[in-house]
Amino acid sequence: MGRNSYFQFKQFTVHQGQCAMKVTTDACVFGALAEAIAPQRILDIGTGTGLLSLMLAQRYHAPIDAVELDEAAAQQASQNFRLSPWSSNLHLHQGAIQEFTPSTSYDLIVTNPPFFGNQLPSQNPEKRNAWHQTTLGSRELAEAISRLLSKEGKGWVLLPPKEASTFQSHAQAVGLRLHCQIAHHSFRESEPHLCTMAWGKEAINPVATELVYYKDAKKSLTEKMRDLLTPYYMFL
Repeated sequence: MGRNSYFQFKQFTVHQGQCAMKVTTDACVFGALAEAIAPQRILDIGTGTGLLSLMLAQRYHAPIDAVELDEAAAQQASQNFRLSPWSSNLHLHQGAIQEFTPSTSYDLIVTNPPFFGNQLPSQNPEKRNAWHQTTLGSRELAEAISRLLSKEGKGWVLLPPKEASTFQSHAQAVGLRLHCQIAHHSFRESEPHLCTMAWGKEAINPVATELVYYKDAKKSLTEKMRDLLTPYYMFL
């Protein structure tokens, strides 16, 4: 997935427009992994095109609040929400998550935050905000999840391994507890390139697992990947 202006899923279409955060296979996998038991309210931090919110709306009937700082991305997400079958459940809020003050907490929080916190920022301001931690760092994100997560809720985060380690320190400092950690591998023999983490406020024994995307050099999907993505993709 990469350069198309839109992506057609089974039940919804994601238009990307000028949004710096494009639809990727990794984001789709993350959206399929994130879950909670009968969530009553869902929050998507840094929604971008709105992909994660749309995937969750397909599975859950709960109202979903999607927060996005970038104006162009917020407009694109709003359009995608209006054109979806679940427009009445999807609510876009433009602004910083640090300033987002809802009246209740959330049972399920998802975020695919800026990557590459220690690398050279892009000269493009939209891409800089989307791909670098200039507006939302690990500490601020951990604090936001802790503040907005319900007592029994789950907060799901997708980050590269190095950033995941940094986030883990901040999350534990604000009272969050690791519930699940999934290492993403392109191939069985490759090093993990991303890490999905589920956090909560209750202390439990965390579960560590792995997800391998492809079973051969032709990039044929593994059975686990097919199981995850079949509910969403038109063609797989």
